[in-house]
Amino acid sequence: MARHLFRLSGIVVLIVLVIVILPELAAKGNGRAPTTIVTDPPAVAQTTAVPPTTVPLAVIHSTAVPPTPQPETAGPSTRLTPAQSAAGDSFGQAIAVDGNTAVIGAPQANNSQGAVTIFTRQGSQWRETARLTASDGAANDNFGRSVAVSGQTILVGASGHSAAGWQAGAVYVFEFSNGRWQETAKLLPASAQDIRFGWSVALAGDTAVVGAPYRYQGEMLNVGAVTIFNRQGQEWRQQIRLTTGQGGGMVGSDLFGWAVAAQGNTIAVGAYLDGAVYVYELANEQWRQTAVLRDNTPGTHFGYSVALTADKLLVGAPAAGAPAADNPVQRAGTAVLFTYQPGGSWTEAARLAPGNLRPGSRFGWSVALTSNLVAVGMRESDGRTDVEESGGTAAFRISNGQPTHIVEFYAPQPAPFAHLGTAVAVSGNTVFTGAPGHENSPGTVYAFTLAEK
Repeated sequence: MARHLFRLSGIVVLIVLVIVILPELAAKGNGRAPTTIVTDPPAVAQTTAVPPTTVPLAVIHSTAVPPTPQPETAGPSTRLTPAQSAAGDSFGQAIAVDGNTAVIGAPQANNSQGAVTIFTRQGSQWRETARLTASDGAANDNFGRSVAVSGQTILVGASGHSAAGWQAGAVYVFEFSNGRWQETAKLLPASAQDIRFGWSVALAGDTAVVGAPYRYQGEMLNVGAVTIFNRQGQEWRQQIRLTTGQGGGMVGSDLFGWAVAAQGNTIAVGAYLDGAVYVYELANEQWRQTAVLRDNTPGTHFGYSVALTADKLLVGAPAAGAPAADNPVQRAGTAVLFTYQPGGSWTEAARLAPGNLRPGSRFGWSVALTSNLVAVGMRESDGRTDVEESGGTAAFRISNGQPTHIVEFYAPQPAPFAHLGTAVAVSGNTVFTGAPGHENSPGTVYAFTLAEK
């Protein structure tokens, strides 16, 4: 349903979001019962983050030209599928990778209760080593809608879980101990108004970031919120709840928290209906807004996806296109790379797009970033063989701060509406790309490795 956001506008968009998406999106335990942590949030947790006294940095985009394609050949791809699957599982809807651990969500599995499969790299092979479900899972929970992994900790968003209120959502924490992954905590929103808590998640060490883009406040719908948790010993405590304070009823919603990314003491939050990405930094134990990045062109859905490293920020804008492409359906999309400059500013370094990008590809639907490699999903590309919305993924290398397009990947046997590129992740020289498929397919994930450079 998310693709309808590009085809409609105004009040109709939000009616679709509320009436269709919320009902549509939504396991029994696989081990000992977890310790559920629902701590009373500290006073600061209810406070909307206050920007610093200086005006947030607004980046004025340059007219950067997409890099000249210099195709490279991807190595053989590995197809990852879970041992337990069924048509309509949406396996590959969410992917997170850290080192030798790949975490893949299937939020529609088992009557939309959801499941997550863990693959571990053993030598040159990725092998399934665990299947995670929520200890108190129920139909329409959408466990696996979002995933994040850092070291031996995994976050799984269940954006349809209703423990804190109807489809308020939850996030489950798993830790690797005694040779297996165990559920150790359950994070809930401080307010039942934070609808779809767990729609997006990010994890950096002991910091967990959770997006709830469908938060409402009074009559203002989908204004969004992001909650930051900090691990203290065996407990996760809420630090702060961030909001933009924007709304304006159904038309003015921004979906703040649609996408989140975290790296060290910095987080990025996408609010794509407002065409904005907010950057926050932790200093003196306080999270403060330090920048707001916006696209000069309205309607590009800048902020639909975000990825972050220590000195780079990648933002997807899958509805971007030439000015003549007034219909968002025909817009090919782009991804914008920013670099962090001394003094605290973010500067646009490049706008990315393959040279042969077709209209309607939705390039920028998903993004992933390391210090020297970029992956961008093209969820609705028709591929090389004109298979409708079979999808694809493009990779870029970063050298001397500039990205160069090196390769595109399409499924060896593309299927209509497979939507390859719905999610992407990068580990070393290996790019992961998910094709959750349509209702007649369980979904799949491909991993392809690029040559060492």
